[in-house]
Amino acid sequence: MEETLLGSIEWSLLLKLIIAFATGALIGTEREKARLEKKEEDTAVFPGVRSFGLMSILGALSICLVKFFPNEGLSLVVVGSMFIVSILILASFTLYRIYHAKEHGITTPIALALAYLLGVLVGIGLLLEAIAISIFVTFVLAIKLSVERALRGITYKELLSALQIGIMVFLLGPFVFTQELTDPVFHVISFRTLYIFFVVILCISYLSYMVLKLKRKGGLEIVSFFGGLVNSEATIVSFTRLCFKLSVENTLPIVAKGVVLANLAMVARNLFLLIIFYSILKVGVSDIWYFTFLGFLASLLTGYATIALVSRKESEIELEEALESPLSYRIAFKACVIFLVVLTATTLAVKHLGEIGVLAMGGLGGIASTTAVIFTILSLIESKSIDLSAGLAAILLSTATAILNKFIYLKALRAPKVLIKDLGWRLLFMSIPLFLTSILLVMGT
Repeated sequence: MEETLLGSIEWSLLLKLIIAFATGALIGTEREKARLEKKEEDTAVFPGVRSFGLMSILGALSICLVKFFPNEGLSLVVVGSMFIVSILILASFTLYRIYHAKEHGITTPIALALAYLLGVLVGIGLLLEAIAISIFVTFVLAIKLSVERALRGITYKELLSALQIGIMVFLLGPFVFTQELTDPVFHVISFRTLYIFFVVILCISYLSYMVLKLKRKGGLEIVSFFGGLVNSEATIVSFTRLCFKLSVENTLPIVAKGVVLANLAMVARNLFLLIIFYSILKVGVSDIWYFTFLGFLASLLTGYATIALVSRKESEIELEEALESPLSYRIAFKACVIFLVVLTATTLAVKHLGEIGVLAMGGLGGIASTTAVIFTILSLIESKSIDLSAGLAAILLSTATAILNKFIYLKALRAPKVLIKDLGWRLLFMSIPLFLTSILLVMGT
């Protein structure tokens, strides 16, 4: 008798109902927590953990009960009845909020409707999908205050800048990516690559600006790092001038740390660009790419180790003093011009000097713009105009010289000799892994 009773239990149905309750209760937990944060007196009249969980069970039952009714017409009646009941619950709650509680927000009613639909997903058998959506919905509800604070700090000009990037990426981008236009002379300057280069510079510029903007107050090192993602040379100049202008306490250690951080950001950016290029195009032997990645990682770790030896003290300033504009079209256009010059010079060097010309242009080009060198070399690698090992070695050399070229800018700013001496070993140590990796790549070919 007992075995027959246990055998007749629909364990799968019970499991689905438990999961359905959990998915709804998770959303209800956030809603209840949000009310407690607001310190509302009458919280019992609003749905919480139990209400959302039960709403999800209702959705699951509206699907699961169908198989117990062999008659198709009767099954439709059951599903329709459950659906109507859920609509009535949502409608009555919404009317109560509007006319009695004088609450005009629709977030909670929408969340309650989603709880019902999550139960439906569980009833269908999409358990993982229901759990994932429940977590995502709860996350969206939980970040409300953070989003509100962020929006208060964003101006219309900054929002317009984001829309401009969106237009270039999602409207103009698909059209540009389908075109295979190159220059009529050398047939190596891909307008698609040039467009990507321009948009990448703008995106990095905007993201760095917004991080600084939303941070409000922070260390000078933050300015150096996120500025280094866009243009490490310009950042070093602005950062050093700002430090001496503000007469920050213990200026020299802070400048030293800022210079290293700007270089770390530049190396990380270059590594990211290479990884993206490799993951999209899969050009050449994978081992050569992985070896190059290791060279960049070694440089990053070495640079980080040198930071640990610099004073950890941070100087707080108003970061608005370092902000200019969300989108720097001037920097982007200037970078594109440098990119075209470097690409043309590299193409001529390859034509007349072969791989030696590529390595020479990589090393010299890093003094002006390592980003331009990277896109130039990658463009030539994509068109199979140069050997992969030689191209990646040139990129490594370019990054190494871009690290060391900071001495030129510090000299121009008349930085104290003690600062230049202190930075010497740090920047040299940071560039050594890049030089060694490039040499090994060339020897390997």
